[in-house]
Amino acid sequence: MVNSRAKGCRREREFAHFLTAKGLKAERGAQRSGSPNSPDVKLTEGYETGYPPPPIHFEVKGVEKGLNLEDALQQAEADSGPLQIPTVAHIKRNERWKITLDAEDFLDFFARTYSEFIKANHDQRPPTYTQPLLPLFQKRLHARPPRRKNTAGKKLGAKAKTTQD
Repeated sequence: MVNSRAKGCRREREFAHFLTAKGLKAERGAQRSGSPNSPDVKLTEGYETGYPPPPIHFEVKGVEKGLNLEDALQQAEADSGPLQIPTVAHIKRNERWKITLDAEDFLDFFARTYSEFIKANHDQRPPTYTQPLLPLFQKRLHARPPRRKNTAGKKLGAKAKTTQD
């Protein structure tokens, strides 16, 4: 029998190592039964900068079958503080990590981050100010595993048509 608590701790450590490998300093949070100061994984420093970390509250889920994302996101919202972005990091066996968050939170965070980036690079014209980002995107493209091929000859994501009698 699998100890679900041990499995959860293992997934939290894996996600913290994943973030650290990507340049974010992260560690498993101190579990205090759902408080803003105890996310499953916490960022301890910003992206290779030494600046404070972004205000993200990670709820980590490792599942083999279906994950109820709505319930997981509600748990992250209930456990996060008022200035934190509730985020669910989830993974299935032999797959890549995925992040789920509310679209409003994503757009707000993206707008603030992007506007700060533009302010910091205001003296450069496009596409020059995007040059520092190119190595990150190129590295990601080369490191990304290939997507599954559609062997059924159908459009991916298309729903099957049914006939009624």
